[in-house]
Amino acid sequence: MRGLVTFILVLASGCGPAVTLHTPVPDGTGLSLSWTQADPTSFREYKLYRHTTSGLDQTTGTLVHVSTSVTATTHVDLSGDANTLFFYRLYVVPKLGPAIGSNIVSATNPSFSILPNGGFEEGSGAFPDSWKNWALVGPNPFSVATDVFHSGSKSLKVDLGERGFNAWGLFQELDPAHVKPGATYRVSFWLKHPELESLESVTLRLHAGSFSNGNLEFAQLPAISGPAPGSPWQEHSLEFIAPASNVPLELSFGFGRAQGPLDFMYVDNLVMWIDDVRLEKVR
Repeated sequence: MRGLVTFILVLASGCGPAVTLHTPVPDGTGLSLSWTQADPTSFREYKLYRHTTSGLDQTTGTLVHVSTSVTATTHVDLSGDANTLFFYRLYVVPKLGPAIGSNIVSATNPSFSILPNGGFEEGSGAFPDSWKNWALVGPNPFSVATDVFHSGSKSLKVDLGERGFNAWGLFQELDPAHVKPGATYRVSFWLKHPELESLESVTLRLHAGSFSNGNLEFAQLPAISGPAPGSPWQEHSLEFIAPASNVPLELSFGFGRAQGPLDFMYVDNLVMWIDDVRLEKVR
């Protein structure tokens, strides 16, 4: 009987000592977690749990990550709400025996933008990195400005001049891995313009998939028109719910008529600057 008891205790030892879970670090997209590697001889999988209190185990926590690779000792949690304190605990599941829990760590998930280069600071040429434009009528109206900006050292200058223009000329394709279906997001930007005349406006919209393929628009900011009162820079924002299916999304800036469909049109020396475009998860 003594030998049998000893054998059971050996099995219960599992993967040996618990791994050490390091304090989460914000990385610009979520909370980045890392931990020491488990003993590979008896390892089966890692399970990472999250909770809003320190009373965290496999029963109370939310499972946010599973990995069967013993050398995969990092994970970025993209699913947590912004400005929320989260607690994490990692369990190592052995081939035989119960799972072994790590220490508990915590960090506040900050509010951050998942839109790359929203401040137009990156890019060596005249056009900023991560942004795209349609095939336009006439010269490209978009350029990086270094003399006018809301923050940092650059902004995007839009100079349409007196000519026709494709209304939806500036856009960015969003990484679907960074957008949680059904979650609420806020997109915002800062705009400076001397004056938008009666038939001139700027707006922003989001649609699923590629707009060039005619996919569904699901959110649009009402057209901004007329002279900007007060400060020369003004912030504009829009909240929206991400589509239920995890499909590619596209964010577009539009320039056109204040009323009616945005389409090819002629404008009268329309010049403006856009800066600090942000896309943040609200809840």
